[in-house]
Amino acid sequence: MPHDVFISYAHEDKLTADAVCAKLEEKHVRCWIAPRDVRPGETWPAAVANAIDGAKVMVLVFSQHANHSNQIPNEVTRAVDGGLVLVPLRIEDVLPAIDLSLFLTRPHWLDALTPPLEKHLEELSRAVTSFLEDDGPAEPLPETKKPQPEPEAAQTNPAPSVAPSQGTITLSETQRHALAQWARPGALFQEALTITGRMIMAPMRSSVASIPNIGVVLAVLGMLLIALYSFIILPLVFVWLYAQALLHKEELAQGTAQRVTGTFALSVYRGKDNAIQGARLTLPQGTLQLSVQQTTQLGQAVDLDAAGQVSFTGTVVLVNLLGPSHLIAAYDRSDHLLCGDA
Repeated sequence: MPHDVFISYAHEDKLTADAVCAKLEEKHVRCWIAPRDVRPGETWPAAVANAIDGAKVMVLVFSQHANHSNQIPNEVTRAVDGGLVLVPLRIEDVLPAIDLSLFLTRPHWLDALTPPLEKHLEELSRAVTSFLEDDGPAEPLPETKKPQPEPEAAQTNPAPSVAPSQGTITLSETQRHALAQWARPGALFQEALTITGRMIMAPMRSSVASIPNIGVVLAVLGMLLIALYSFIILPLVFVWLYAQALLHKEELAQGTAQRVTGTFALSVYRGKDNAIQGARLTLPQGTLQLSVQQTTQLGQAVDLDAAGQVSFTGTVVLVNLLGPSHLIAAYDRSDHLLCGDA
């Protein structure tokens, strides 16, 4: 496609380059800009070289990114060798590198360091139009499609559009990435938690995974614990309880019985068939449970009322066996044996 202006820029400055292209084409100046005007099947170096050779003016969007570009010095050299008018549009306050310093001299610079950008684009369009009028009248501008964003930039970090009257702020890839990260509330904190969790769980997961047949190992450990409890711990508990019983029995055999004298209340309780099941003997120290034999002997020796209760005065012989007191013998006030052994 015929064109008058070749726009050279670093891909980080594509927003500004698109604004330059739009402003020039608004003034009916035909522009060539990549990747919009690269034809399908045409290689990138061939397309750029042919576009420079077919242009009359090169507009260079100059910034620190263009200063460090490997491709832009080649484009500028070809443009100067081909006799193109070079119009640098400086959008950042940087000096040209040694590869560009021979071509970019201060009188040729068009500074666009202060917003709004629209004002500088108007000045740029007037300068380019003036160069083209000196070279000859421009042909009518055919309808062209609007500049399209580069695939990589569009996929990675789509930038918000800025109204030309408000100026364009050019952000680097690193700045856009940082802005996108901070725009998500809690994104950095969430990422830090995720990384910390992975650091903690990874060693544990790798340690368990390194044990072959972990299920078999756990089953064997469970069986060992059951065997330890059944064959060692329980027998030791039973041995200890038996030893305590023997020790208490020995203390009982070596000690003397306790004799208590006073008035005692006897209360006999029977079953459904009126058979004696036992009795309670109330002492000053508490209540004793009597066996059936002791209840029968004591009930025959004293006069029970219809309710099976009676009070008598005498002496009882008690002994402690593994805790509660037990009745050994009971005597009346004349020391006659009522029940038990003499």
